[in-house]
Amino acid sequence: MPDVFPREAPEPRSLLGWDGTAFYVVAVDAAGHGQVDVLSSALPSGAATQATLAAILAELTTLNLQHFDSVWRFAGSAAGGAGTVNVFAPTLAANDLVVVTTCYGFLSAGSATKIELAVFNGAVVYPFAEASAPAVGTVVRNEAPIVMVTGDSMVWIASNVGAGTVLNGRAVGYYVRT
Repeated sequence: MPDVFPREAPEPRSLLGWDGTAFYVVAVDAAGHGQVDVLSSALPSGAATQATLAAILAELTTLNLQHFDSVWRFAGSAAGGAGTVNVFAPTLAANDLVVVTTCYGFLSAGSATKIELAVFNGAVVYPFAEASAPAVGTVVRNEAPIVMVTGDSMVWIASNVGAGTVLNGRAVGYYVRT
């Protein structure tokens, strides 16, 4: 690479670019803005075209997305029992689904040996967030998406609740109706 000594360049000085072989003066337009040549080529195999993007947009437009915000409360009156409250039981058609984007529950009064949020499909309980021996004020939270289909419900389960136990919570997400 040849040596360049800016102090020896005449006024006004030029901005130079190096292509690996020689220096070139960087091109500018009449307003002094840099000029850049953009080279293009054919799309790579499998790349999205205007037609495929339009088809995707059309498909998304036909989906019927509906937001939901379900607030719930469970108040236990007897000590020593277990309590289950249906937090959210969507009514869905055969191909519809629900995406719960965030949900939480908290013990606002009383006591329980365990509290958990779960999805119940009518036969099996699938817990996804829990707290053992929670103190009043304990929050059980899930911010990962949960997908529910026909027949599923979200439940809040409290084990060995004390008298006056109160659980509160919320589930937020959207329906995808086809």
